[in-house]
Amino acid sequence: MTQNNKRRHRKFMLILALLILMFAACDDGSTSDSSGPNNDNVTGTPITYTITQIGGTADTADSSGIVFTFNSSIDSLSVTAADITLSGSAEKGSAVFTGSGVNWTLSPITVNSAGSVTVKITKTGITDTTQSSSVFKMVPGTVKDLTNVTFPRITNTWTQANVTQEIGAAITRLSDQSKESQLRFEDWASELRIKNINNDPEITSQIEYAEYVILTQKQLQNAGYGNNNDMTRLKSIASGQISGLNSASRGLIKNSNDRALYSALQNAFNTVIRLNSREHLTSNGKTTMEAILAREYDLIEQRGGQRPPQGGDYGAAVQWIRNELKTLLPEEAGPYRNDIVQQLENYTQFADAWTADISTLGYNTNPPQVSRAALQTQSGLVK
Repeated sequence: MTQNNKRRHRKFMLILALLILMFAACDDGSTSDSSGPNNDNVTGTPITYTITQIGGTADTADSSGIVFTFNSSIDSLSVTAADITLSGSAEKGSAVFTGSGVNWTLSPITVNSAGSVTVKITKTGITDTTQSSSVFKMVPGTVKDLTNVTFPRITNTWTQANVTQEIGAAITRLSDQSKESQLRFEDWASELRIKNINNDPEITSQIEYAEYVILTQKQLQNAGYGNNNDMTRLKSIASGQISGLNSASRGLIKNSNDRALYSALQNAFNTVIRLNSREHLTSNGKTTMEAILAREYDLIEQRGGQRPPQGGDYGAAVQWIRNELKTLLPEEAGPYRNDIVQQLENYTQFADAWTADISTLGYNTNPPQVSRAALQTQSGLVK
């Protein structure tokens, strides 16, 4: 081999070696994968999701938010409420988008009418397909009022044993009514807490009011269940608690004139309930109450209200004033605000009318205690 041929051979072998090294570097066995566990499918298949409303029930409570469930974590996508559009029966307003992983919530939303809300997220990596969910709106007047408490007609043929049973059963019914109201206000308080992500002062005030009502209802239950052999103590406790409930509810009325009118109507309500419910009221007692009621009616007119029905139809007057009180209580007092008016009526009937008649007929209104468990076994007394 000549010297030139040797040089050409070495050059060829060098080029061949370089080519082999280049191919080896390119084929290192690695591949590009955009679907790894930490990239949230930004460059792969778009993430999908489903939605559902929370907080709402048909006709009785507004939907308070929308829950999003994604099929993959969206933590790294930095999605905010600004990326979400609502259309249909609800508005986004000042809602905040919170959560982690695949579970997120947009709240609070504003529902304008019962129907459907359509949601679209505009964010790279998430499907742009819209999703829909039903939303609910409370309809005024559709919330079922608190169960009324009735009291049996008193006759002079009752024995003291009958009185003992009936008083115990009545107290238990009142206590059960407080339990019913407690549970209703607990539901409302839970809905308010879901809405109050931004610590809105007005919602915070409603939560405080609801918590006060809940505590008061518990105290009424304890007073009833524990003192059905001590009517004096029970009336004292109940009077203070019911007065507190009405005061707290009246405090939510923003207009000072309406607050004053509510107070005047409340006083007349107490008096007219006694006149309507008492069957064994003396003539002098009735005359005195009627004079008091006339002055209370005057005060209602002075504070801008209409004069309630007159002419001795106290049943019509009770119904009229009851409706006026319910009308004056603002929506801020919640969907179960009528509970307060109903309890005022029931406790007035119990403490100032029914048991007053029992005493008038000579019966002992502080009989030996009858346990609640025993009362519940007596057919027809406790339901």
